[in-house]
Amino acid sequence: MWVAAAVVGAAVVGGVASNVAANKAANAASDAAKLQSSASSDALRLESDQFEYQKQLNEPFYNMGLPAARDYASAITGKPQSYADPSYQRMSDDEIYALNRRDIQDRYAGQSIGNLDKFLADRPKENKYDPLKTYYRGPDGTISDKAPPTLTSEAWQPEETNAYKWQQNQMEKNTSRSLRAMGRYNSTYGMDAITKGNRDLASSEYDRQLGRLSDLTNVARGGASSLSALSGQYANNAGNNIVAAGNNQANSMLAGGLIKTNAMNNNVDGLYSLANMGMQYYGNKK
Repeated sequence: MWVAAAVVGAAVVGGVASNVAANKAANAASDAAKLQSSASSDALRLESDQFEYQKQLNEPFYNMGLPAARDYASAITGKPQSYADPSYQRMSDDEIYALNRRDIQDRYAGQSIGNLDKFLADRPKENKYDPLKTYYRGPDGTISDKAPPTLTSEAWQPEETNAYKWQQNQMEKNTSRSLRAMGRYNSTYGMDAITKGNRDLASSEYDRQLGRLSDLTNVARGGASSLSALSGQYANNAGNNIVAAGNNQANSMLAGGLIKTNAMNNNVDGLYSLANMGMQYYGNKK
């Protein structure tokens, strides 16, 4: 009888040891996944910070060139241009997410809701602002998903800039000096010479101003292209980090489950062996 008891004791001890080892292995897999997930989150945060910084560097060029692009289009077509009111700023996904987080924190203050990011992911209807919509912040700070109002510019006209006035003054001064030297300042020829000088200068200045508008339009185009490239790169990297974090957690759960399942299978196998030994023991005694 003592042999059977010893076998049972050994099986129990082996089963307990197997379960302890399985739990430790599962916890180690879970801890490893948490570290990997945390690293992915840190990478995502760094990528987000860099994206915002680079976006800030490019936005001034885009904002500077955008009005010039409208003026350039008006100069080419000779018609006024319609555009969205620039005082309404499109909000980024990060801004919307931050607003939703703050709203949840305010509404559930003092209540235990666990991980805030998981809470928002599991209960999307709790979001005050739909992440799938586009929102704009108006000049008074109000936030709306309605498109900004449309403004219409006047048809573009060249301006008598200070630089143009200075050139005009220099042209008339030099032309008058030459006419006086020839004794023809008060003649019809002299008046025609000054008139022609002004006409040529105005034509040249018109072309120069169109060229400046074209250059600024290219600046806006370059800024938009850079922002578009940055957004695509950020979306790709952020998506990879999010998927990696999800895969790490899934692999952790799978690994932990397999470890515990194997331990249970080993325990069951041990019990079958124990039963067989018991049957053989009692069979031999008979």
